[in-house]
Amino acid sequence: MKRKLAIAISSLALGWISCPAFAHEPIMAKPQVAQVAMTDELVAAEPAPAQAAAPAAAPAASNYSYATVAPHHGYASPYCDDCHKGHKHGGGTITGGLGFYYIQPHYETNPAYTFSITAQDGTSQVRQNDFDYDYDFAPILWLGWANCDGFGFRARTWWYENDASTQLTNDGTFSIDSAAPLGLQNTSTTAGDVLLFSTDIKIRVYDLEATQSYNVGGWNLLLAGGVRYAHLSQSYNHLEAPLNGQVDAISSGSTFKGFGPTVALEVRRDLGNTGLTIYGSARGSVLFGNSSQDSSQVVNNVPDAFASTSRDDVLPITELEIGAEWGYNLGRGRLFAQGALVGQVWHGAGNAAQNEMIPVLVDPEVSDNSSNLGLFGIKLAVGINY
Repeated sequence: MKRKLAIAISSLALGWISCPAFAHEPIMAKPQVAQVAMTDELVAAEPAPAQAAAPAAAPAASNYSYATVAPHHGYASPYCDDCHKGHKHGGGTITGGLGFYYIQPHYETNPAYTFSITAQDGTSQVRQNDFDYDYDFAPILWLGWANCDGFGFRARTWWYENDASTQLTNDGTFSIDSAAPLGLQNTSTTAGDVLLFSTDIKIRVYDLEATQSYNVGGWNLLLAGGVRYAHLSQSYNHLEAPLNGQVDAISSGSTFKGFGPTVALEVRRDLGNTGLTIYGSARGSVLFGNSSQDSSQVVNNVPDAFASTSRDDVLPITELEIGAEWGYNLGRGRLFAQGALVGQVWHGAGNAAQNEMIPVLVDPEVSDNSSNLGLFGIKLAVGINY
């Protein structure tokens, strides 16, 4: 009995000792496994911020790229990025504007009349008086288009009208001779004769041309070439109203109409970020057409003589323009204003009477009628590139 009791007590003691030791292993293992799992989660979570930072760097690179894109200048399209994305104009830039020349005609010679007097020693003294024009306005219009590569088209027109006149009364000490269009001439020698002289000039110009712009070392170059049509007309009128007697008169009108090639070069340079640009342009044209002139004479209120001529003719024209331009970006467009000095020479355009000198000085049959016509003044204009 005692042996059985001792065996039972021993078994109970061994069970009490072994059970805590066995239970301790799972308790300790679970925290270790949990700790490893937590550690793995922490290690796996650490690269996540680095992966999220990569997209954040992309906008910085994109912003830098756009900031360093070079701007477009001049007549090249400023919206080339949009040109290839279906710009609503089909790609490119539309440009247009209006303004005026304020110019004055200048002639090598443009006779209205001459004074002539015989001195006591028998010598003749002759002085030629030319017409004196004032400045007047000539409206300008243009419209053009250029694609993203700077190639385009442009149409432009301008027109000009001006007139001049003078009046005097013969005091009887002079002989006053009119100009002699096609050899028809009037002379006043009587005191009291009232003499009127007048002229006008009209010009119409139309250009249609292709254009190509380039950017070269900070300069913008625009080349243009196409066709020009021009119409030039001039008149000469003289009236003698005697103190006692009938009216004498001389009347003449001349016209040139022609087509021909025209080429131009325009150069621009921006002055930093001021919005100001200096520019210059040169143009040359050669027109082929017809010149005609009709003249008539009235003596004592009666038509007395008529003369006319018509011939094929060539008219070269050269032009220069130097000035400044101010521009302002407005949305997708650019407004600009221009001011410039302008000069033109119409070579061989002739003058009011188509006489280079009064016939009293030179025989009208050999008098040259191909003197040059110059136009000088300023240009003011406003426009838009869009």
